[in-house]
Amino acid sequence: MRTSAYVALKINKEKLDTLYPALYFDEQIVYCDYTRGKYDILMLVKGTSASEIGNTIRTKVKPLDGVLSIKVWPIIALDAA
Repeated sequence: MRTSAYVALKINKEKLDTLYPALYFDEQIVYCDYTRGKYDILMLVKGTSASEIGNTIRTKVKPLDGVLSIKVWPIIALDAA
């Protein structure tokens, strides 16, 4: 079963040129865009489980130079019976 989450980042804007490509070309990040407002980057992250998504955020996103804070909104799929 696949699961996904929206992830928003506050970043050091001076690091955008190195952050954005590192995020955009990651195979688990299916959508990544720069925005203005409370958050600077919005992403859609997919994985086989919530645990895998959490691991991706901990190991691939959080360590990147310039990431200041991360907000995650899990997507809950409701199957219609």
